[in-house]
Amino acid sequence: MWDIDKENPKHKEFEVESAQEVQERILSLVNDLENQYSGEKILLVSHGDVLQILQTGFLNQSPGSHREIPHLKTAEIKELK
Repeated sequence: MWDIDKENPKHKEFEVESAQEVQERILSLVNDLENQYSGEKILLVSHGDVLQILQTGFLNQSPGSHREIPHLKTAEIKELK
């Protein structure tokens, strides 16, 4: 599936949310949280793939490249700006 994500981040094979949709959803959530908690630190906890796709958004990369960036370790805290 990850190879398909890389080729086409909008694919809907396997009847799952596309990587593009995940990126849009998680970036929208972050934007809403930043507006609601302006100036505060926010901690997000999620599954690895969602967090990898979130990182692609912060890096202005295609969500299909989420397997090409360094993986987060279990319980790792990473600041995104």
